[in-house]
Amino acid sequence: MATIFPVPVVTPENASIPTYLWLEAIRRGRDMTAERDGLRKCERLEVPLKFMWSYAGNALVNQHSDINGTKKILSDESLCEMIVVVEHFMTPSAEFADILLPATSNLEEIDIADCRGASAEMAYLLFKQKAVDPPGQCLSLYDMCAGIAKELGLEQEYTQGKTRKEWLQTLYEQMRETLPELPETLDQALEMGVYKKSLYDSPLVPFEDFIKNKAPLNTPSGKIEIYSSKLAELGKNWQFPPGQEICALPEYREWKMLPPDAEHPLQMITHHGKQRTHSTYGNVDRLKEVAPQCLWINAMDAHARGIRHQDLVLIQNQRGSTIVPAKVTPRIMPGVVALSEGAWHKNDASGKDRAGSSNLLTSYVPSPLAKGNPQHSNRVEVKLYEAR
Repeated sequence: MATIFPVPVVTPENASIPTYLWLEAIRRGRDMTAERDGLRKCERLEVPLKFMWSYAGNALVNQHSDINGTKKILSDESLCEMIVVVEHFMTPSAEFADILLPATSNLEEIDIADCRGASAEMAYLLFKQKAVDPPGQCLSLYDMCAGIAKELGLEQEYTQGKTRKEWLQTLYEQMRETLPELPETLDQALEMGVYKKSLYDSPLVPFEDFIKNKAPLNTPSGKIEIYSSKLAELGKNWQFPPGQEICALPEYREWKMLPPDAEHPLQMITHHGKQRTHSTYGNVDRLKEVAPQCLWINAMDAHARGIRHQDLVLIQNQRGSTIVPAKVTPRIMPGVVALSEGAWHKNDASGKDRAGSSNLLTSYVPSPLAKGNPQHSNRVEVKLYEAR
């Protein structure tokens, strides 16, 4: 999980930006608009982003596109003037903190994980006990924020006179209003540990009410729509960079920003590896041993480049490069290579990344509708670096 709060308060309604565009808010905040950048509750930002608070995430650098370009912007103190990172480990993102605060882990504090919306048919709650005391000066996020509120003269307004456990007890009492079968007290729930409940008496059928009773769907027509009038309107009114558009019909559009060329003939896609959850566990040596980071490459592309299985290869384009072992396999089509996302970026003494960090190669061009992360259309070249 990652939480980034990059949004400047620019109106009484507390305007917001797409999460992926926080870097743009640093670089050109006053030029960002609703029609071009997907702003909400305001037409234009009045101020650029000057302060950033990052909690339990690695998205300042590692999990954001174009790592080298991002590092240049974060290193310019005339742009974002203060970065506060709350972390457990010295992640690639934490290295850019002006203030680094040590947080408690989930083993060092009691907590409730409400996962009632995480599954289609099974709801569950996790009541987590504290296993060990926090080391050193580690604090919970609540205690950190309460301390900041105290310095601002807002402690009572923030805490309402309650400790973290007292707030958990309040939340637990609210849960029991909808789940009266839960134990009477939070302490009893902590002893229980896990609560599960099936949400349906019979298998879930999508759109069942629409199918059986003709109940309207949440669309302009109330029906299943292939042509979207909402998307058509956005496509007509929003502003897009060259090569982008929003289509009212489902269409396959080949990515036009990075067409094939002689220098970068291969398309690189990124995928989720089995050794990490995004970048979480990316610093666990044992997991790196049992499932090493590697580049999937078809045997035809490998043979044309003199690459054999397990050779070290250099993946590069105009944004950066990284060195990883090659996995020569027929399980990926010719012309395409794949590198799992999330590996922790770290340059060696010579300035080369040997972790296989995919975002050294990805483009910082947001998707046209969600203004999100389009990291499957990257043109690269792969060369033999060192034969094994």
